[in-house]
Amino acid sequence: MTRWSRAERIIRKNVAPGSTILDAGCAFGFGSKGLAKDYRVFGIDANAAEVARTPETFAGRIAGSLTALPFPDASFDAFICLEVLEHIPEPRRAVEEIARVVRPGGVGVITVPNAGIFARLDSYNVCARFFEPGEIVPPGQQHHHFSTAELNALLEPHFRVARRRFSGTGLSEPLHYPIIAATRWTRRLRPAYDRLRFAYFSAALADDEIPAGRWGYSQFVAVQRRRP
Repeated sequence: MTRWSRAERIIRKNVAPGSTILDAGCAFGFGSKGLAKDYRVFGIDANAAEVARTPETFAGRIAGSLTALPFPDASFDAFICLEVLEHIPEPRRAVEEIARVVRPGGVGVITVPNAGIFARLDSYNVCARFFEPGEIVPPGQQHHHFSTAELNALLEPHFRVARRRFSGTGLSEPLHYPIIAATRWTRRLRPAYDRLRFAYFSAALADDEIPAGRWGYSQFVAVQRRRP
């Protein structure tokens, strides 16, 4: 069971159908499209083109920033934030905003790359060394891997960590190297990236099935919003 299906299972176990769910960093909705059948899911992502591809079953689809969420306080019963915080220059601000819009006692799931021994395989960071600054990741940034202590420091002022799991080896990452290289070095192939990357995603999903200790490639946490 991959981290995406684990996240859905936790939400379904702890949140009543019909509740309001925030998909923070929804991309094209692959992490929450199943939930949207039974919950009021609002997806938000900085990439407007990806947001436009989310399923129409979503209650709301918004292009915007996680560091300035356009929602009232305590307006969500739960949230998911899957493979997102590593892309954000201000992850602390994003966590603060998510905490603001989730009601006290609300639950959530967060996944991030783990700062284990396999972090050096990260395909975005490896490939970024061979291209112009900003071509693969924004200038001055890396695809960030979080240590347990670092993630705890972000979450604990607002959330109680109820469960943590490590998974995957990162051995699927080298499959992404030639896909990135081919579609960046040859502009004519760039439109093909969205199709080719699914080979990498499929390998990553298979890799995520492998249980791992604290050195695993991915870190998964289930949390609960602290009460005042």
